Amino acid sequence: VVKPLLDYFRQIRNELDQSEAKEKQLTELNSNLMKKYHEIVQIHEKLMKQAFQLDEYNEKIVEKTNELQLCQIETSKLQSQIDIQKSTIDRLTSPFQNYDKCRDELAGVTRNLETCEAQLSNRTSILNQKDEIISKNVEKIQNITENFEKSQTKLLEKEKDNQLCEVEVKKLNSTLQYFKPSSCIPFGENPGVHQIKVGVVNVVDVLCNSQLAGPGWLVIQQRIGGKEDFNRDWAAYRKGFGSLDRDFFLGLETIHLLTSSQPHELYVHLVGSNGTIVYARYDDFKISDEENGYKLSLGKMSGTVKMDALRYGVDMKFSTFDRDNDEFINNCAKIYSSGWWYTNC
Repeated sequence: VVKPLLDYFRQIRNELDQSEAKEKQLTELNSNLMKKYHEIVQIHEKLMKQAFQLDEYNEKIVEKTNELQLCQIETSKLQSQIDIQKSTIDRLTSPFQNYDKCRDELAGVTRNLETCEAQLSNRTSILNQKDEIISKNVEKIQNITENFEKSQTKLLEKEKDNQLCEVEVKKLNSTLQYFKPSSCIPFGENPGVHQIKVGVVNVVDVLCNSQLAGPGWLVIQQRIGGKEDFNRDWAAYRKGFGSLDRDFFLGLETIHLLTSSQPHELYVHLVGSNGTIVYARYDDFKISDEENGYKLSLGKMSGTVKMDALRYGVDMKFSTFDRDNDEFINNCAKIYSSGWWYTNC
């Protein structure tokens, strides 16, 4: 477990204040984004209602058009009857027909003609009414179409605003990464998994512990379940492995970036098979970069352990089964099935 010295606490607090300001601005932008979203939903509902009305008007137009076609058919039939009556009149006026008979037939034809003309006039009036209804419906359809186009324009504008808001949110999220804390000190009252800044731009998940040795400690290795395989190669130990809620190793490169950026302490908590608990606390802890094999450096120790076994690893490079850096004739990492700063075994 490592803990930065308190000399850097004030600088971290300033960075947290800036982070809170950015988070407040992000909250406001998210609120504006939700407002834009609700406006888009309202416009969409309005468009759907207008589209439904447009479908109804189209159905009415089709219905009126069918009625108009029927009227035209009836008119055509009446015109045919008129033509027939005219033909009959022509036939009756022939000099070869009986005058009285022709007169009676002519009177009947005249009556039929008047009836047809009355029906034709009535049909014409109905057609005129249908034309007026169709004209009104066409005007309504045009108005609905214009409103629909205006609504579409507004919707496009809202979508553009929404895209701009999303871009701003992404920028703020990107900027917020630079104001992440660089240790577990800010999470002293809220231990658990948190994100911290490691190096210049790297952000990693870490496990913060406030129970074993006070608040602000960052766990770099945890072996509590026994299910995680620690017999890993160099690449795995460099990157880190396991799960933060069970067994894990944080990663040599991350530990190097942490300990090289500012002074750290190391707290080793050990529990024996019989339940005995001992600890060792070092007032300084750091490891070198990969080029130098992540060489171990320790300060003064205090604690309840009987022997400072970790001291034997000082100035030793890290060893794994595929990279033997110890001083023993054989590979200690293979013998103990785990990577470590071995000297002999």
